[in-house]
Amino acid sequence: MQDMDNDELFSDFEREMYKIYREAYTKCKHNAHIFNGMPQDYGGVVAAKRLLSQHGLQYGFEKLCQRGCPDITMESLILHRPWNRLFTKKKKEVAIARLKTFGYEFDHGEIIDLEDEG
Repeated sequence: MQDMDNDELFSDFEREMYKIYREAYTKCKHNAHIFNGMPQDYGGVVAAKRLLSQHGLQYGFEKLCQRGCPDITMESLILHRPWNRLFTKKKKEVAIARLKTFGYEFDHGEIIDLEDEG
């Protein structure tokens, strides 16, 4: 049963990755075509982990933050339930640091748990 729940969580996360791609285009006029292909190539969770493993800030992340849309970045997505369960403490810390670079302010309780899980 646990594996089935995880499979569903992985699939749902991938759908959320595509959703933020569409939102980035409609709300912020950012066409993240490379980002859009990553879930198809690697799966949503692996794509997010790959992006979080890269040093520095990605072009798309910077553009979204500069346009006032840090809430629809992959970095923001992974910090929220239930997706935060899929990522390690280190990956979540990278996401937080990137968001803070652009002055993103977190609501109390927004980041649920930084413990290692994924």
